[in-house]
Amino acid sequence: MSGYNPFFPFHFAMIDRLRKMGHRYLVSQTYLHDFDPMGKTILLMSDYDKENIAKIHFNALQDDRFKAILNLENEKHRFKLAELLQSNSAYRVYSAFLADKAGVKQTLKDRFEPEIRRYLRNHTKWQIAGKDSLLVHLEVIFGELYLVMHYRGQQQRIALAELNG
Repeated sequence: MSGYNPFFPFHFAMIDRLRKMGHRYLVSQTYLHDFDPMGKTILLMSDYDKENIAKIHFNALQDDRFKAILNLENEKHRFKLAELLQSNSAYRVYSAFLADKAGVKQTLKDRFEPEIRRYLRNHTKWQIAGKDSLLVHLEVIFGELYLVMHYRGQQQRIALAELNG
């Protein structure tokens, strides 16, 4: 889904907060579903408290030249992250958590509802009547946005980027 980015900008102050929370590992990846008008590369940082989970995420990233694991307890890694966060760097950096959950929910309704209905019509047997409720939310899994839909005890999960596919 090009041009949609619900993620929170990564700020320098977040480094100490993440360290205090015990989330010392960051996995860096390119965020391909948005663009920067200044031509900066958009990076997404996912935080983890366990190195093995960070490694699983890292290994799931196929051909991303910006994939990396940063250890916030490593001074060189913190320095590199600080460089990335400078306003004059070639990067715009986001944290992989949703900035505004209520806003995301509204965007799903306003911007993606026709695609969601088309997907359900073409890929499920769900017959959603006017009085029925479809619960929809986003999940972030290894830096990718997934649309999760619940209807009458059933669930569908698809990558948001696949909605138009």
